[in-house]
Amino acid sequence: MTKFSDDDEDLVNFLRQNRPPVPPSDPQLAQRILSQVQAIPIQKKQHSLRFWLVPFLVFAGSFTILLNEPLTTPEQQIADTQNKFQELNNLEKFMEDNWHTVVTDSAHSDTFQMTEVSNQYQ
Repeated sequence: MTKFSDDDEDLVNFLRQNRPPVPPSDPQLAQRILSQVQAIPIQKKQHSLRFWLVPFLVFAGSFTILLNEPLTTPEQQIADTQNKFQELNNLEKFMEDNWHTVVTDSAHSDTFQMTEVSNQYQ
């Protein structure tokens, strides 16, 4: 047991002097506890089926998901790839078609005229 510091010595002495008396023990308490424990019926564990069933179901579910995933997604992946490729082609075509407006600084470019038209209707 750890020794208290000198600062707590007054508190320790106070608690020792004012502690309540220890209640008397019941001599039959241990015997009553043992008789109650012995009266509890011993149940045979039947967890063996449940123990093996849970990991099997987890494995079977994972295996099913892994088998079905490649069968359904390639078409979608191909379609997504084609859509992205088409978007990139459209962007590239747009940049090629409008490159002259970026390079030149003319006041009569399509962008400037569009701005003038939109300002008239505001």
